[in-house]
Amino acid sequence: MRLLFDTNVFLDLYLGNSNSVEVEKLLLLCSKQNHEIYLTTMSIRDIGYILQKYLHDKKKCRAVQLNLYQLCNKVVSVSADALIETLYSDSADFEDGLIIEAANESMCDAIITSDLKGFLSSNIPVYSLKDINHRLSILEPVFDNF
Repeated sequence: MRLLFDTNVFLDLYLGNSNSVEVEKLLLLCSKQNHEIYLTTMSIRDIGYILQKYLHDKKKCRAVQLNLYQLCNKVVSVSADALIETLYSDSADFEDGLIIEAANESMCDAIITSDLKGFLSSNIPVYSLKDINHRLSILEPVFDNF
């Protein structure tokens, strides 16, 4: 599966929020099951900017951004057409609208987020961390008596 991660998923991880364990579990499942992790260039920028406010350490923030780049199978950006589409869309949140458009353009199978409210207009399935972890866990092979 091609999974586009919303900015807040990685913020949960790096800020140690309550969802950080779910993010770690998801990253492990993605690695084990060969799911592709997509992230937008905008998300990498926003994560660095937000972490800078908390960490007050530019080098550390750059290291996190580099780590994100290496962790993801594909870093994508939105086209000018998608940007205009988002401006005219019914999306309640501009950034979430851009995530939806990036997922559409990249032909992602799902969007993963910690905040489902911003994605009500998505035509691509949107999952919370808990939901996607449950779905992917079901795919884990069960080996008994081996």
